[in-house]
Amino acid sequence: MIINQKILEADITNITNTFERLMDESNKSIIPVKSRHVDGLALFENMYIRARSKHASLLGKPVLVVSSVSVFITNQGCFSTLLSHLKAHCKNKSYLLKIESVISQELRRYLARQMFVFIGEEWECGSGYWVPEDDPVYPSLNTLPY
Repeated sequence: MIINQKILEADITNITNTFERLMDESNKSIIPVKSRHVDGLALFENMYIRARSKHASLLGKPVLVVSSVSVFITNQGCFSTLLSHLKAHCKNKSYLLKIESVISQELRRYLARQMFVFIGEEWECGSGYWVPEDDPVYPSLNTLPY
């Protein structure tokens, strides 16, 4: 099955809009972390995200967290397209991007090639962090927790 680009773009727009609503809620709330399952997606089976305001971030930067993601159809480029859009969104908004609980070594190596920084050994389950290399917090990424 070939993925319809318009459907993929609609899913990605839904994900980023949901994240922005969460970020707005986290900025206004006493509790600076908000999370939500993203509903209504056609190509992503499961998408659970979290927004952390800069007040809940060790580096003082808002964080877009992908806690869980899976696609209905593999090997169609859905995840890589989503990742490139999330990176562009985070760069535009000056957010830190975090992919949590990366268990697969293959996924960890892929994310490392996409300039994500992981703490710990390659065989360990952990989280990957991304900001553009020219961002002032980039050198501090390796100080963040697993």
